[in-house]
Amino acid sequence: MSQEQDSQLPEYKKYSRKELTDVVIDTVCNNVGHGIDAHDVSEDSNIIEDLHGDSLDLVGATIDLDETLCVSMLDEEVGNKYVIRELVDAYYNRLKLEGRIKE
Repeated sequence: MSQEQDSQLPEYKKYSRKELTDVVIDTVCNNVGHGIDAHDVSEDSNIIEDLHGDSLDLVGATIDLDETLCVSMLDEEVGNKYVIRELVDAYYNRLKLEGRIKE
């Protein structure tokens, strides 16, 4: 690959755990709606029980997260992750494999 081609490749952002958590919480809040304030959501929050969302809200959030984070997660990786921490962990592990986590 030439140097010119290499410079045209996107530079993927690296995230700290805190930054990734904030992105996940904001994205989930945007998808669940109901006027939920991200400041009222923690890693222990459950999308269904605490935020009164549903499985379609989780699907919408993961689609948006995939786009925002430039990853493509499999349904098996995120499909039943209704607790924010579980969702953060799934994306954290994927980004870590790709070398995109700030240590």
